[in-house]
Amino acid sequence: MMKLTLWMSALLTVGFVLTTASCKVSTPSTTDAATLIKPSLSPADGAAPANSPQSVSPQPGATALASNTDITGVWNISEARGIDGTSYNGSVNIQPLGEVYRFTWDSSLGTYDGTGFLVDDQLFVGSGTDSGTYGVAIYRIQANGTLEGRWTLPSSEGRLGTETATKSNGDLAGTYQIEGTNPGNDGGYDGTLEVRQTGETYQLTWRVASDVYTGVGLRSGDWLAVSWGDSGGFGVMAFAIADNTMSGRWAVPDETQLGVENLVRE
Repeated sequence: MMKLTLWMSALLTVGFVLTTASCKVSTPSTTDAATLIKPSLSPADGAAPANSPQSVSPQPGATALASNTDITGVWNISEARGIDGTSYNGSVNIQPLGEVYRFTWDSSLGTYDGTGFLVDDQLFVGSGTDSGTYGVAIYRIQANGTLEGRWTLPSSEGRLGTETATKSNGDLAGTYQIEGTNPGNDGGYDGTLEVRQTGETYQLTWRVASDVYTGVGLRSGDWLAVSWGDSGGFGVMAFAIADNTMSGRWAVPDETQLGVENLVRE
């Protein structure tokens, strides 16, 4: 298990990282990082609940980019604040990795890594303090309540897993039956997924055989972006891309509010 560093203590100030007691994951001793079970990705209901997060809005005056826009390179943090309102600054380097993108932040809080999906003009990123201790998933919320998802780990080198989550009603919160495949079609799994809405965020719990995984999510339109990990030192981010700017929100485990991070291309 990853131990909290001094940088993680600083992140606690802005609500980006929680203590290990806040999020526990049981990792199978016979399973390597590349075959950990991941959350399924798909939308649960057609319309967002009244108090759920809506789509991220582009910064004023910007025009939405197409999904084939090149986002690689260095982006500066133009505005950012934690859950308690504390500001921070820095930059992030974005590089392609297989079917996803790899992120490296160098900020006034320290350095940390991320892995993200580019979908049209939205970017969904899971981040953590150690590339081996978090994963990221995106679920498309279907009108019938099914969640159709894709997920990956930093150790998967850009390969994707899949997950389908189903239940009897269309509300996003609730308990789902899940079936999925590991990245690179390296075996399958089934189990349950519990989704709980907590203010502007969602808390998730996967149960697969005797293993339990916990994560945090935020909703943007008909997408649910999720990150999970094994020590609480992880988060999930959603960016709206427009021109040379990105407008972002982020969530961490067991918090009900969102942080803000806006980027401008260097």
